[in-house]
Amino acid sequence: PALRNIVKPGHKISIVIDKNLLSGIGNIIISQIYEELKNCGIGNSNISIFVGDILGEKVEDDVRRFFPNIPDDVYIKPHNPYIEDNLAKIGLTSSKTSIHIDKDFLNSDIKILVGKIGLHSYAGFSGGRQTILAVSGIKTIQQNYALSLNYSAKVGFLDKNPVHLDLSEIVKMCKVNFIFDVVEVDSKPLKIFHGKVDDAFYGGVNYVKSLFEFPVKDKADIAVVSVGGYPNDKTFYDAQEFFQSVSNVVKDFGVIIFAVECSQGFGDKNLYRWMFEAKDVKELKNIARKEFIKGLHKIFQLKALTEKFRIIIVSALPSLLTSEIFKFKVADSVDDALEMAFRMAGRKSKVAVFPDISKVLPSLPPTIK
Repeated sequence: PALRNIVKPGHKISIVIDKNLLSGIGNIIISQIYEELKNCGIGNSNISIFVGDILGEKVEDDVRRFFPNIPDDVYIKPHNPYIEDNLAKIGLTSSKTSIHIDKDFLNSDIKILVGKIGLHSYAGFSGGRQTILAVSGIKTIQQNYALSLNYSAKVGFLDKNPVHLDLSEIVKMCKVNFIFDVVEVDSKPLKIFHGKVDDAFYGGVNYVKSLFEFPVKDKADIAVVSVGGYPNDKTFYDAQEFFQSVSNVVKDFGVIIFAVECSQGFGDKNLYRWMFEAKDVKELKNIARKEFIKGLHKIFQLKALTEKFRIIIVSALPSLLTSEIFKFKVADSVDDALEMAFRMAGRKSKVAVFPDISKVLPSLPPTIK
């Protein structure tokens, strides 16, 4: 349905936008929503725009400058998830996430989320229901993020994904009415999906799948993986974001070769700190419940990879740290790595090559999954 079909004169409207959409297409979408609301007879004093970050990072105070087409008497609020007086607790999800949401947002008649749908390393897909975190308290953000330390929380998967299911519950309990979500590739907007939360979100998800899904007939014994070079492999922290998707198409205890330069090193000292200090996945989960550490899902995913596969890396990273802390085997070239892999998995091994895993979502037939 169109927004005009649910908006009535006198309604209080709240619009939430992820701060990562502020430049470019975000302003265009907000301007279009504003014009639609104006045509519905909604006065400026009844419109509020909230700008937040889904991981609770600080939003600058002067966000109004990103909305040059929005009049000054429209309320624009940078959301701070740490100010408890601005939040109301509305309940718990099935996963025991405590839901704390901005009071002003909750008190509106029509609630709209504006985000971006794309592949996401632990929520399956970004956008849709995930944008509710941009007006959530830090406790809600942290507890939802802690669910990413789960084998079902992975890129391209929504079924049984605890992060996705938790977010879907939060959105329903907040009674979100409408979403606008853009699909971008290489920072270029391709399509906007809008409507009721589930209808628009799943429509966008199916569109993203049509762009990225890459059918694979059978699981490989060996996979050779690159993330497309710079800037995706500028650091190991950046490159790791794309590692997980290949795990769906490699046999258990198969060999994965990651060819990633990482010219600027590991990128985040927490990455090797927690790989070293956390003995196993269970300990990581305990850490996640106690404190909010951005990037902890990456350590979980790396540990999950090393539990299930034999990893060889070709990179500029220090060999000692890479082998001792990350438990990867190290090779000087892809040819050397392949020779090692064949010795480990056998000369008749089936090999899959992904020159740029950031651009595809490898997918198996349902009967093989």
